[in-house]
Amino acid sequence: MSVSPNAVYIGRETNITPTKLLCPKTWNWVGEYNTPNHFFQEFSTLKEDIEIVIFDSAAFTPEESNQKPLLLNNPTNQTITINPVFAGLIAQSCAYGFVMIVDLTQKGTEEKLLFDRRVEEYRNYLKNSPLPDANFYTVRPILDVSDGSKGRGSYSDIIKLVNDKINEFTSNPTEHNKDTVDVMLNNVTTRQVVPPAEEPKKDGNGDKVVELYDMPAEATYIQGSPYAGRVIAFTSSKGGVGKSTTALSVATALVEQSKKAVAAGLEDRELKVCLVDLDTQDAQDGFFIKEYDPPTVVGLYRDAINNKAPNGTSQITEESIMRHVVPSEYLGFDTLLGPKVSMDALKISHVFYRDVIQALRQYYDVVVIDTAVNYMSPLLNDVVYPLAYKTYYLVEPQSPAVLSMTRWVLYLLDQQKSKNIHNKDKIRVVINKHAGKMGDGNNVVDLAFIEQSAVGMEIVSLLPYKYLAATSVANTGDFKAFIKEKGYEDELNMILDDATKDPGFQYTLFTDEELEYMRNF
Repeated sequence: MSVSPNAVYIGRETNITPTKLLCPKTWNWVGEYNTPNHFFQEFSTLKEDIEIVIFDSAAFTPEESNQKPLLLNNPTNQTITINPVFAGLIAQSCAYGFVMIVDLTQKGTEEKLLFDRRVEEYRNYLKNSPLPDANFYTVRPILDVSDGSKGRGSYSDIIKLVNDKINEFTSNPTEHNKDTVDVMLNNVTTRQVVPPAEEPKKDGNGDKVVELYDMPAEATYIQGSPYAGRVIAFTSSKGGVGKSTTALSVATALVEQSKKAVAAGLEDRELKVCLVDLDTQDAQDGFFIKEYDPPTVVGLYRDAINNKAPNGTSQITEESIMRHVVPSEYLGFDTLLGPKVSMDALKISHVFYRDVIQALRQYYDVVVIDTAVNYMSPLLNDVVYPLAYKTYYLVEPQSPAVLSMTRWVLYLLDQQKSKNIHNKDKIRVVINKHAGKMGDGNNVVDLAFIEQSAVGMEIVSLLPYKYLAATSVANTGDFKAFIKEKGYEDELNMILDDATKDPGFQYTLFTDEELEYMRNF
């Protein structure tokens, strides 16, 4: 027997039954949600794979009271307010499944114009997603259907429209949605089941043996190392938001703040920090620190494949690591740089990068990862998210960047649900390049809009916009001077405290007075 596709409905409760009547009876409805936010909150608890998402047109309506609805008397000449959660759900869902928006309001020409305007805006939004060829479908009756099944615009006509959309989707499968198409065409008899985890290795006393490369993100002082081994990552789904500048600033600030901790008698040594440039296609951190022909991860990779363990596996040794990291005497931290040529990156698997980062945890207190912006990359899904104690997502206070953030969060939650690779509670939002009061005229988007778009993620820092200083540090590499910019150091310290304040990180970075200042900042 073939598998039936799983479907969810998102929209007004009054339209649940009439909407389901339009759809094939073979669909298995596994959830009903009033709003996109409601679906998002319950998404990670769903045990079923979802092939189909059906939206009632009410999902277009902004859920926050400060977002004004469109005026019926001016449907064509006003700005559409994007619902970020709805936009993110559309972008994520239609990349892999069948998404249809059904409008059963039937209130006349003006409402149709508003509906068409909204559809147009969301289609434009989708074109900027990682899968611009993805598509969603819409169904709107031509005439009132109050007379039941009689006449043009009746339920039978709408059912035909629905079937036409389904046929259009299943007739044009892509690499990303072909599994959904197979289920909808009844070509699948069993669902793919994730194999059970292997039994953990145990020692002679029956205790679980944890291999170095299996150490979880929360683990510190691995295998008796004197270094904490904390991994933090900086990422974004959009280029140009200051991700690399922030990662380098945090690495610098960790060292500088630990010097203060030693001077204050809180600790007896400075933190040992390593920055890893994980942008394998366009590694630029070497330019920031003014290293133009340094060793890179490629040399470390060659060492590893030429240095086999007795069981035949490649070995990453401390000696090789120290030969290929680039120390900065002035900034005080080491850097493992990415490939100079992107073709070299293709030779190195994400598994190797995972093993490198796990090895680095034995020799450094903090490993700071500067990622690429391709959030579908295995380097992020299989390396950064599982190993990072905290992942800091950078966003600018402007609408496209904020909406892109929502899409990223929903994608990440989808990965968490299917692969259990990251917990949303480990993600933090850093607003970068903010200028003045949030929501001050047309200067920046409203903070409430960013908080809604973050869908539950904590905003930990608002880094001020320092255009001239940022240009200067890009040219000079003097991050010690950059982090002293007015207002910038205070906000950086909020990130440092968030990354190190748990009991597992046994290092006192701030005095009580500094902590009190931050609480009142």
